[in-house]
Order: sequence, then structure tokens, then C-alpha cells
Amino acid sequence: MKFPNHKAGLHLTHNEHKNYYEKIEDYANDDFHKDSWISEEEKELAIKNNDMWKLQWYPETPIGFCVCSAYDLNKLLEYCLTQ
Repeated sequence: MKFPNHKAGLHLTHNEHKNYYEKIEDYANDDFHKDSWISEEEKELAIKNNDMWKLQWYPETPIGFCVCSAYDLNKLLEYCLTQ
């Protein structure tokens, strides 16, 4: 399994919305996540199946980060490697 280069932390989460008793529709569309989806299709699949992955990493410093979300873990990792 390959991850994006990161000089600070990296966090891979699965179904984090369930930790907050939040509906995936609300979680997927909140201000933090609404622009993180790798595609609209992945977002729709995640909502349909109530299942999502999120990868957040800090490429250079602990201040700036990247975050991406998807239904399919392999597609998520492939996409993140191109960022």
C-alpha cells in the first residue's frame, strides 16, 4: 500500500461519521468534506452504501494539509498519489 509523500502526519479513516452518530449524507456535505471527494460518483456510492474512506496528510509541514474522500479505498489511494 502506497501513501502520498508527507513530512508530517497522515490519517486514514473509515466511516468516521459513525463515530459522531451522524448521517453520511450530512457528513459528506458538511463544510469540511463537501469539496474533498475524488469524484461525484464516489460520493454517491459512499452515501448509497453508508461507507466512506478519508485520507488526510500534511505534505510539507504540520500546518498545510490535503484531504480526499471516496467510497473505494484503492481509488482513493490512487487519486491521492497524484496530488
